Amino acid sequence: MGGIFINYRRGGHRDTVRAVRDRLAEHFGADQVFLDEESIFPGRRYPDELRKRLAEAEVLLAVIHEGWAAERDEDGVRRLSREDDWVRLEIETALRTGKTIIPVVLAGAKPPSANELPEVLRELSLKNAHFLSPLTSDTWVPGREALVAVLEDHVAALWEIYQPSEPHRSPVSGRRLAVRTVLAAVVVTGLALAAADDRRSEPWLAPVSIGAMSFGLLLVFTLCVPLRGAFNRFEHWLHGVSERTYLILTSGPLIVLFLLVLAIAVRLWTGEVEPGAVFFALVFAFALFWMAMHIVQADAREREQWNQWPTLLPRRVPRRLLRRTVARLEERAAAWTNRLTREQRDKANVELEEIEHALDRLREETERSRLRWLTEDMPGPFSAYAVWIAANTVLALAWQADAVTMLGLAAALASPLVALATMETLYRHQLWLRREVWAEIEPRRAALATTVAELSSPARTKPTEPSTRRVH
Repeated sequence: MGGIFINYRRGGHRDTVRAVRDRLAEHFGADQVFLDEESIFPGRRYPDELRKRLAEAEVLLAVIHEGWAAERDEDGVRRLSREDDWVRLEIETALRTGKTIIPVVLAGAKPPSANELPEVLRELSLKNAHFLSPLTSDTWVPGREALVAVLEDHVAALWEIYQPSEPHRSPVSGRRLAVRTVLAAVVVTGLALAAADDRRSEPWLAPVSIGAMSFGLLLVFTLCVPLRGAFNRFEHWLHGVSERTYLILTSGPLIVLFLLVLAIAVRLWTGEVEPGAVFFALVFAFALFWMAMHIVQADAREREQWNQWPTLLPRRVPRRLLRRTVARLEERAAAWTNRLTREQRDKANVELEEIEHALDRLREETERSRLRWLTEDMPGPFSAYAVWIAANTVLALAWQADAVTMLGLAAALASPLVALATMETLYRHQLWLRREVWAEIEPRRAALATTVAELSSPARTKPTEPSTRRVH
């Protein structure tokens, strides 16, 4: 469990010890602070509980009150000289196990010298002490908060890894993909045959549309190659900008849609109704609403991930999410000036590990076969291509044999080649994109790891105010 173990001897300073415990519990969490009379439940064996919690603790606070080193029991024996004295046993165990020990010296007391301590406790005299004023003094609160800030170097409040609600796509097995594709192709082929029986008045329409769609798909995926670098650089920049800039950029299309809806509404109001105006108004209004909701949700998600970090990345990380996670951590690191607290170090290291694991998975994805890529990334488009090819072929064969129809037939028969070409282009594009993202993110991750390590090693020049924390 870890946390703070308060070592003290009971007496008139009990209220001060409880006040310290209450403040530490408020800041780090009640489960992170152990005080025997507050933390041991009735019926438990206190020796077992003391040993267990001391073994788990990261820091031992040795509370030194006035007369602490010379205090004697009812038989006149100095308590620290007794091997069964629990204050001595706890400090001795902490020294032997290498735990951080902070002597907390209360008002009227002074740190014990080596001569005042048993030999097994003399190392305690070399520990730099923290001094606390009386509860009623004006310097009590500043001294208490300084102690909290010092402990932040060693103890972290309880926190959980945040898991965003990102969409998750499970890979489809090859058998399931084949069965689903065949069933869809059979259904669409039947519909196409039924449509072909009608012998439409424009027999050239379907063949020409088939050829145009084939050429269009090939053109679109071919253009991915020369323009992919520009698109990748823009995406890299977009997910690295501040939240305000991102929202301004994504609000541009929203403004355009709003103006279109407004223009159509004005024409409807003035009575200049054109065919399809109502339909387009509804379409634009729906798009406007959808984009507005998307922006609001993106803003809320960004704020949530900023406040509740580190982020647990999904098994398959979208580029947008990976880039945004790195950008958020870079923004945090740019604001860090003092030595990191224990919580900051732990959270930053967890997020760096998540980024490293995501990069490992990204590199693994560049080594996938084409079949595995299809089943994991493209089950939907692959099935759609198969259905489209089946429908094209049936429609072209069912039309009357004239010159135009033969052209459409040729286009339909060529559609498998078009599909293979576009899928191969997309496969190579995805491989290139993953390599580019890995080459971009890895140096940034390494730089962040260096920054965290540098901010974790040097000592603070002075205690700072403790950070604001969310207590779980």
